[in-house]
Amino acid sequence: MLGDRTYDIGANEYLIATADLPVAARVAKASTGSPHLAITLDLDRARMAELLLAMPEPPSSAGPSSGLAVARHTGDLLEAVARLMALLDRPNDIAVMAPLIEREIHYRLLQGEWGALLAQFSTAGTHLSQIGRVTDWIKSHYAEPMSIDHLAKRVGMSPASFHRHFKIVTTMSPLQYRSRIRLEEARRRLLVEGRDAGAIGFEVGYESSSQFSREYRKMFGVPPATDAARRRLVLHHGRGSSSPSHHARRRSGAYQS
Repeated sequence: MLGDRTYDIGANEYLIATADLPVAARVAKASTGSPHLAITLDLDRARMAELLLAMPEPPSSAGPSSGLAVARHTGDLLEAVARLMALLDRPNDIAVMAPLIEREIHYRLLQGEWGALLAQFSTAGTHLSQIGRVTDWIKSHYAEPMSIDHLAKRVGMSPASFHRHFKIVTTMSPLQYRSRIRLEEARRRLLVEGRDAGAIGFEVGYESSSQFSREYRKMFGVPPATDAARRRLVLHHGRGSSSPSHHARRRSGAYQS
């Protein structure tokens, strides 16, 4: 789930993430007899750009650039992923063979349904590439003041164009995106460090504890201190998450199911 959109990834499908996005995800169906098995592979922009130059025909053009996309993988892609996983049984081959197979996987992805999207992701100057640079910057500077004009200037876009394309990629405005990053980091610190909620709110960039508590409750359903206490209690009793979802930042990569 990203913003108000839900992406269903079934068996024999893969999810492509072209930006660092605050998503919520859950495994909807799994059992001992039919477990959920998946692999995540970080995408390499430089490797894809090199492959694009070598391809006789570039991927066909795509529509508006979204941050997430789901597609059914082909036999060639699945076979390459299976060979990569098989290297776990041959550790002496990993150093030589893994880079070759990962290169093939990148090539198969470029040949797939979302090849044009990945071409935009890998090519400097495209809107998708520019927005990816901004999400990376916000992730590292979420506690600092920022403005739309400043962010747009960083990637050489007009404020109006930047705001429009940012929302296409992330499904939210730059300020909403920063709030999600701040709140998820605050939630992590509350659980791991167990310190005062107000102090953590200031550390992640909020100027008042009331604003922090209000936005935290809006996103997670309960005040910060209550949420942290409940999550620690659940972990203490070893029952896993109290919610069917877990929040995580999805780095750019391909997720094979």
